[in-house]
Amino acid sequence: MKLLAVGVVSAILIASVAGITLLNSMSDAKTYTNVSSVRLQVFGNANEDDTIDQRDIDYIGEVIRGDRKASNLTDANNDGTIDQADIAQVNAIIDR
Repeated sequence: MKLLAVGVVSAILIASVAGITLLNSMSDAKTYTNVSSVRLQVFGNANEDDTIDQRDIDYIGEVIRGDRKASNLTDANNDGTIDQADIAQVNAIIDR
């Protein structure tokens, strides 16, 4: 009985090691990280250039006028509406 138990455990162990080895050898694909996935997403970075500055204020103004499409960060005060309050929020961020 002990011999049978040792045999079963040995078979499971060998199968596990073989499976792990096989899976590791199959993963030749390179892994790339999307820069935006590691970028800090800050409301007010309307043009998504990683700098909150006058260009973001201009971008928000263009969105308000309908000249540009809003990004997911254009609503600087996160109130659900893109308006002059967002420009004021970006100015407050710039002024610290």
